[in-house]
Amino acid sequence: MTSSTSLNALLRGSKLLRDAMGADILQPGSRLRIARPIDAESLIGRHEGRARKVAGGAARPALSSALQKRIGPTRGLFSRTVRHGAFKYDPRQRAVVKVHYFGHGGGGATALRAHARYVARDASARSPEAGPSPDEVRKGDDGQAERSAEVRARSHAQYLSRGRDVERTMFYDTLGDRVDGAGRAAQWAKDDRRHFRLILAPENGTRLEDLKSYTREVMSRAEAALGTRLEWVAVDHWDTDNPHTHVILRGRHEDGRDLVIPREYVSHGFRNAARDIATERLGFRTRDDARLALQNEIRAHRPTRLDQIIAPQIGEDGTVRIARLRAPNGAPELTEALKARAHELKRLGLATETSRNVLAFDCDWRERLTAMELHLDIRKSLMRARAQDLARGPTDPARQLAKALRLPIGPDR
Repeated sequence: MTSSTSLNALLRGSKLLRDAMGADILQPGSRLRIARPIDAESLIGRHEGRARKVAGGAARPALSSALQKRIGPTRGLFSRTVRHGAFKYDPRQRAVVKVHYFGHGGGGATALRAHARYVARDASARSPEAGPSPDEVRKGDDGQAERSAEVRARSHAQYLSRGRDVERTMFYDTLGDRVDGAGRAAQWAKDDRRHFRLILAPENGTRLEDLKSYTREVMSRAEAALGTRLEWVAVDHWDTDNPHTHVILRGRHEDGRDLVIPREYVSHGFRNAARDIATERLGFRTRDDARLALQNEIRAHRPTRLDQIIAPQIGEDGTVRIARLRAPNGAPELTEALKARAHELKRLGLATETSRNVLAFDCDWRERLTAMELHLDIRKSLMRARAQDLARGPTDPARQLAKALRLPIGPDR
């Protein structure tokens, strides 16, 4: 009992039990409990409280260099993603939305000739009023700066029609299914200072079936969010693995002011609207949908969401241990997908296995992955072009014109 009393006396002044023991007696073999809550600062260390200031006034905890080397560069990534809710599971349908801005500045002879050669690929689809022919383009440089924007806009509309019937049978807008897309685009280029090009690509576009009503709903919600009526034309493309829609959006308000879309809406607003509408029509994504999407991303020869998660986990020396790859949200299926994607990147020649399950990535592996996507698109385009060339007769005007310009027949994508 003497030893027990002396032990109690010894621990009675401990920080763990100070002001908490009271009349309690610590018996031999009993579990030591922390009866007084300990503030986080005393455990983490006061250096965490004196955080460094980074750009914008945000605070980042200071770590010793030795600790930083041990835990690697992923600590900052995951702490930020947890705080800001990134990579959280979202059961909505997925959709890719790309928005590009184009100004209507003066072009020049070189740009005009390049676009004329580009249009030559769809020459068979050009209507009589579809703009100057390549023969007319070669006549010199007078007035080219004034008309180049109009020609570019009309050329883009003709390209979107993909060499089918006249473009006015392909384009649609808010109200009509057959509109003169090339004519409107040319007029907008003549009157306005800018225009926007959008690509709407829902993940399950084949299941949506009616992309026209889907696109109209997306643009309608954009009008409600931006507080203005939008003037646009669109065309659907079903000749790729993923059905998608190209939208040409006029860069002008009804009252004549230039249309300015907030950066936040360009980054997130269009995509959220597209995802919400797809979810309303198809329902939430199932586990099978998520699993299939991950499998497609693992095998994809293009940049994917998995690559964006892997990149920050690569060390300063360009290496990463596959076993240490982990999902920011801790999801086991996503973690396994990251590891499988790393093996796939090694198979594609973008990383080398320096030791067992340790990969060394090339410094330009992401740029090379983007180049692979472009190369694959070109191959698909050439295959479609060859099929179209075989279907055309030897006297087809598009074939004769492209042959004279030494260009392949068919669309670019």
